[in-house]
Amino acid sequence: MRSACFVLGLMGTLLLAGCLSKHARKDRVEIFTAHWSLAAAKEVKQSFQFPGMAAPLTTAKKFVAVTLLIENTTWQPFSLPILDFKLEDGEGRSYPPKKADFLNSNLGPLAPRGQVEFLVLFEVMRDASDYQFRVTLSSEQEREKHAFDLGF
Repeated sequence: MRSACFVLGLMGTLLLAGCLSKHARKDRVEIFTAHWSLAAAKEVKQSFQFPGMAAPLTTAKKFVAVTLLIENTTWQPFSLPILDFKLEDGEGRSYPPKKADFLNSNLGPLAPRGQVEFLVLFEVMRDASDYQFRVTLSSEQEREKHAFDLGF
């Protein structure tokens, strides 16, 4: 099977066989009939209070917190695909999520025209900067890879 990328109008890119689509932080991207956008991204020194946790997470390094806003653009319930996140810095180092969870919903299908926020927390080296947030989404038929430049 050949690698191919197809443009889906102004809202985003459909990716087959592992192509990577790059986006600016402010971009709103259409992926699997939902709009995906970065609601917030910030560096946090030493401790981070993850919603719903009794005690804050602490580190001798630093954290980067990324909040995704996912909006169902259809009139049908939308089951979120399998999500895989990582953060890369300007030195090429890759960081897996320390913690990831929904902020205002459960794991069920997203209601028609509904939206949900998803928070992903990364623990990174103190000298890390120039971040790219990478997300891979997989369903039974498709696999999409997207990278968002966080701008810091």
